[in-house]
Amino acid sequence: MKKLILTLLAIVSMFSPVLALDWHTANQATVAWDPSEKIVDTDVITYVLYFKIVGTEVPILAGETADLNFTFTFTNEGKYYLGVSAKRLVIDGEIVESEINWSDVNGESTPSPFGVRFYVKPEQPKNLHRP
Repeated sequence: MKKLILTLLAIVSMFSPVLALDWHTANQATVAWDPSEKIVDTDVITYVLYFKIVGTEVPILAGETADLNFTFTFTNEGKYYLGVSAKRLVIDGEIVESEINWSDVNGESTPSPFGVRFYVKPEQPKNLHRP
């Protein structure tokens, strides 16, 4: 009996990060983040934004900005995770990019994991009347 309970607890704990996600339903989502520190004063830091469709591991480039926020716009229905990385332009022209911080990964970099889902709304009913 103990083995069964421990097995069930292990299974539930495996799925708890997925259940802990906060889902936002919209065709647009604005995200913000804290700035990445420059390594040296001459560095130029920009941020590269990505999204991936839930169930895939392929990051899709959404844009790049020097700002500390970005608005994603979705036209295809689905569930999405959002991500941001820091891109450093070094004085000699070399470019280095950090790992992507994904919205669904709980931790110090994303303390409140979230995802975005978008569904096209149906057309409004017409000819409302009393029968």
